[in-house]
Amino acid sequence: MANRVSNMFMVRENNLRLIRKYFLEHEEATKLDISQGTGLSIATSGNMLNDMLKTGEIVEAGQENPNGGRPATRYAYDPNHTLFAAIRVEVENGDRSLEGFVINGFGEIINKEQGSYQAIDKNTILSMAAGMLAKFEQIRLLMIGVPGIVKDDVIDYCDEENLNGEDLASLIEEELGIQVCVENFSRIKLYGYYCAHPKMEKESLALLSMPKGHCLQLGLICDGHMMYGCNGIAGESQYLPYYYGATQTLVKEVVSVISSVIAIVNPMRIVITGKELSSENRREVIQELEARIPKQYIPDIEYIEEEEEIYLDGLIHYLRNEWYGL
Repeated sequence: MANRVSNMFMVRENNLRLIRKYFLEHEEATKLDISQGTGLSIATSGNMLNDMLKTGEIVEAGQENPNGGRPATRYAYDPNHTLFAAIRVEVENGDRSLEGFVINGFGEIINKEQGSYQAIDKNTILSMAAGMLAKFEQIRLLMIGVPGIVKDDVIDYCDEENLNGEDLASLIEEELGIQVCVENFSRIKLYGYYCAHPKMEKESLALLSMPKGHCLQLGLICDGHMMYGCNGIAGESQYLPYYYGATQTLVKEVVSVISSVIAIVNPMRIVITGKELSSENRREVIQELEARIPKQYIPDIEYIEEEEEIYLDGLIHYLRNEWYGL
């Protein structure tokens, strides 16, 4: 009996996911549209739409123009029925800040806030999350982006030392009753870039960030799959055999990291974010790479100085994919 109930629940959740996906792609639909677009029967589509109407997830949006028969009701998805939140931990040159976002079901940012701190710990982040939830009670999922090593939502290492070893997901889920996930923000930026370039769906890609006052940060996608590794340290350039400061310039450090990535991952493209490398530096990077590696093996290198857009794209895709299963 228990297995049967469990199977029925899974079937219903899958049907709901299919219908939500259709609405997120089309915004409005009739029962027939849903049936044809998802493969569900007319009866199942009608029952699911009625349930969603009762919970307020969809609303009636008028009547379809009839072609001799009874006009069909059109339904519209309410993008504010379920909201998502994101908090980014930023540490650069000793300055610490949190940036919070509230995002609706259509991926639109409807609220943004920021605060600077002498130090950031679990209670600082919990306080911001609680404040966002107090303003927007429809928030169901929170993502926290951190500059550090994350394994199963636990922060093993972070540029903000107060967060080392913290299980923020469990803490906030218990305190606020919402789902929480934690991710390295280089991977979030990489995912944003990846989603914006669908032609690279099954390619290999690397993204290199250069935060001020910290080692280079690297995100890797190999054959269309985000790389984490056994302990979540895949892409942690601080463990590569070089040192930035006393013996190496920034250009040589970048060349060392890129050379390692080319030899191990052989990506189609490497994206470098930030403004640390001047035009002259960029020419030097190519010259030194070509002195080490045959030119035909050097991937396309793209520079993105303003990384906010790809970071936000990554957040939005992560949150919507996690909740809606897109």
